[in-house]
Amino acid sequence: MNTSIQLIDPSFQTQHSGKCDLLLEILPSAIQFAVVDKGQDQLKVLYRIEDFSGDAEKFAELAELAPALQHHYRKVKVGIKSPKFTLIPEDLFDKSLLGEYAKFISNDEDDVILYNHIRSAKCMVVFTLPSKLVQLLRSQFHEPQFFHAAATNIEAGIKWAKVNDDILFMLHLTESQLECTCFKEGKLTFFNVFPARNADEFNYFLLNLINQLDFEMENTSWLLAGKWDQAYLNRLKKYSQRTIHTEESAFVKIEPPFDQLALPPFFSLTALSLCE
Repeated sequence: MNTSIQLIDPSFQTQHSGKCDLLLEILPSAIQFAVVDKGQDQLKVLYRIEDFSGDAEKFAELAELAPALQHHYRKVKVGIKSPKFTLIPEDLFDKSLLGEYAKFISNDEDDVILYNHIRSAKCMVVFTLPSKLVQLLRSQFHEPQFFHAAATNIEAGIKWAKVNDDILFMLHLTESQLECTCFKEGKLTFFNVFPARNADEFNYFLLNLINQLDFEMENTSWLLAGKWDQAYLNRLKKYSQRTIHTEESAFVKIEPPFDQLALPPFFSLTALSLCE
């Protein structure tokens, strides 16, 4: 493992960790985490570690590389990008039917069925994770809460959608995926995840999405989250010039030394602070 980012606010004191939340995001080939002081709603610790495989041995090494993981926190929130998920309106959701819902998204009997209530959008996201991963995280952290990428994207997008009367499309670009969330008049209308391993693949799925949803481009704003390079931006500009870039400071206060970083790669990590 290789620690690529390690920033700690000099004022952060470990004896106050009980008033803080630990935000943890597991990515395909990396892990990143942040500590947020909930009293001040302020970022205090930020780590990113590359070449992380997520097994028990790596977690033991991780605690040595990042001693902040060993403290007691108010809450531990884990962000997960599982491809096995579905959204259900809250009025139609029945917890006793979780097993039935899972049949439509996973055929692995060892998967654990989890769900999040996305109150701002009045819906539930039901998803599954490998039981080995869930057990490992529960053994490493005290009562961790698991949040699907749909929850972080929707909760974050709602902050901009509420002040946007037109159609708002949030495009969150990750290392290999495009997470698309659409709002109309401040309400969620669509969420899905598509491959985006290069700019051409991104262009293909974006164009299909535009055709499928059949919305008016002139009344649509594009909210861009994640890390965008010029190749992807050039594809998007073929369809619209109305773009807005997200600001992670909308979720937590970001002050020195964290303001020296390019923060877009930490969009979904900091957005975990919005999930409950």
